[in-house]
Amino acid sequence: MKKQQMMKENKNSQKGITLIALVVTIIVLIILAGVSIDMLVGDNGIITQANLAKKLTEVGSEKEAVQLIMTMHYMDEENEKYDIGKQLYSRNLTNGDKWNVVIIKDTDVSYGDDCIYISKGTGLLDYGEAKYGWIYNEKTGETIQLEEGSFVELAYGSNLAVTEGLVFNLDPLNMEDSDSWGDAQLHGFSGTETDEEGNVVSGFSGTDFNFDGVDDCIEINSTADFSNDGITIEIYGSILADNSSYLGAIYKGPREGAQEAFKFGIGNGSCDCMQGNYKYILSGTFYQGIPTGTKYQCQSYVNDFHIPLKNEVYGGESYVTFSLKDDGSFYVLSDGEKIAEDKFNADYVENYKTYLANTEYPIIIGANTWADDIYFQKMKAYAIRIYNKALTEEEAIENYEKTVASRVILGDE
Repeated sequence: MKKQQMMKENKNSQKGITLIALVVTIIVLIILAGVSIDMLVGDNGIITQANLAKKLTEVGSEKEAVQLIMTMHYMDEENEKYDIGKQLYSRNLTNGDKWNVVIIKDTDVSYGDDCIYISKGTGLLDYGEAKYGWIYNEKTGETIQLEEGSFVELAYGSNLAVTEGLVFNLDPLNMEDSDSWGDAQLHGFSGTETDEEGNVVSGFSGTDFNFDGVDDCIEINSTADFSNDGITIEIYGSILADNSSYLGAIYKGPREGAQEAFKFGIGNGSCDCMQGNYKYILSGTFYQGIPTGTKYQCQSYVNDFHIPLKNEVYGGESYVTFSLKDDGSFYVLSDGEKIAEDKFNADYVENYKTYLANTEYPIIIGANTWADDIYFQKMKAYAIRIYNKALTEEEAIENYEKTVASRVILGDE
């Protein structure tokens, strides 16, 4: 009996050991599998390195095809089959309005004169379609691969992703002087004014447009109806690091001023709903006395909305996009990144649309009103755009990228 009991215990012990061994074996296999997967698809894995080698070979072959075709082009310029690219031109007086450049986003390197741009999808003789974009330097023969999404192409009059619905466009890249405005009326500007140090404080400097904060504003008497397809406002400029700085003050309502109107802008300001701290915010008052119905509603003044762009007093360059649909839904981009999204309530939408739809009310940029008082804002604008439609996020981001890239061209002059 005792012997049988010992045999039974030994058998149970063997089962326990077998189970533990099985668990250990599974763990070891999992570890080995993890190591094997990493060896295959990790940063230095076999598959990763194989794909990289394949791409390098592909890039090398395509580069040789581009160089060969360009060589044949210069040997036989009249043969159209060797004409595969677009001639680039730097932005200068000689080239006038035919300028066309490619700019690398990360490095701000600009390619213009003496360069050919070959876009992805271009047919390459005896090779096939180009899988990459290329820059070919005619003088040196240097051939530069362009990764998709790493560059922007800009040309005179076409440096925007969206022009449809564009009602107003302050764009130094395509401005010739302070009168390049079309139907817009300038108030307070008298040519280009400078301070004692020679800095432009009012008017067009050649790279930006300046409002002196005294009497400068722009009036747009547009017949566009902003109530059907929404409105998009893009503001790009620099702001001073103090509590009175403002950027892109926009007003649409009665000319004599009113508490109830479409008011919008960006600035450093103290807000009761932000515990009195100075913040860099996007703000709006679209209709007096009606709650916004959003999480950005000011608790002290329910008709106001305040969206923090930065949690501190801010000075420097900023690009902000506000896109509002006809149903009251909106989003906000700050330097190309979405930072806010919400929807105004129906009553709020119904009432502010009375101002957006009224074509007798002008759009004022650079000034704001309260009752019968008018307040002018001091600001330096690189670009201000107003659309009578809501842009998609993709459209707004492309506008942002192209506009920021355009500063590289202006800075080179």
